[in-house]
Amino acid sequence: AELFENTLACIVLLNGAGRMLNFLKESADLQGHPTLCAAGMKALFELGSSRSSVLSEANGILLDGGIVAQGCQGVQAALRQLVRHPDEALKQAAVLLDGLCDALSRQ
Repeated sequence: AELFENTLACIVLLNGAGRMLNFLKESADLQGHPTLCAAGMKALFELGSSRSSVLSEANGILLDGGIVAQGCQGVQAALRQLVRHPDEALKQAAVLLDGLCDALSRQ
């Protein structure tokens, strides 16, 4: 699992947190994908903890209604649907990432 999270972290560094978050949101409700999404959220959390710019400079985050968001506030807006997801691991990972974004927004 750790190797998979590290791979996802590399993808975030190459493509950006916004693109990864969009992919995770789209995949969350597909059968068997909540585990993938939880690992992706954990990778975003770990990267954001060590490199706050990964989250604060996130861009291209697609929200409902075609709205495009940026930064920690955009990440939090995208997480709103995931923090209510029925998969417990995904929900916990989303809540942790939301808390980190909240802390970064206050700095």
